[in-house]
Amino acid sequence: MKGRDAEKQFLEAFEELADPVFRFCYFKLAGDRELARDITQETFLRTWEYLMLGKEVKMLRALLYKVARNLIIDYFR
Repeated sequence: MKGRDAEKQFLEAFEELADPVFRFCYFKLAGDRELARDITQETFLRTWEYLMLGKEVKMLRALLYKVARNLIIDYFR
């Protein structure tokens, strides 16, 4: 999915899920607010890049949490 459909899907997901994804990161990172913000931002950036590749995403919420989880794992490595 490219173009306006992907942009609309992304913006809706950002409005709905930015706070929950931040809270997920914040909780997993033992309350490090700045790091949680950074990882949340990187999560949405990588998801946007993925959508712009034209990949079909049926469950955007699941993708966002998977990206966030993987970034947290990478941080702890």
